[in-house]
Amino acid sequence: MKAILIILALVGVTLFYPTYDLVVKADLFTEDFFVQETGFMTHKRCHQAAFEAKVNYYRCDSKTIWQSFFSKSSGYDPEVRYNTKSLSQ
Repeated sequence: MKAILIILALVGVTLFYPTYDLVVKADLFTEDFFVQETGFMTHKRCHQAAFEAKVNYYRCDSKTIWQSFFSKSSGYDPEVRYNTKSLSQ
């Protein structure tokens, strides 16, 4: 019985624990973002990577396995995932 509870807890943590992507704005005058690095385990590490890369315009987007199962942007195509025009239509 304890093994089942441990397995369920591990599955829950795996499904809902966020990882972060460093998304960088290509230019000040455009709205284009691109993914520079993926798979950061903490939000702080994502910000540190942006600081180390000397990036001025960036964001750290979180994602979970659960979101990838049930979201429209489950395919990791940056044009689809980060295009604000396609999300607003």
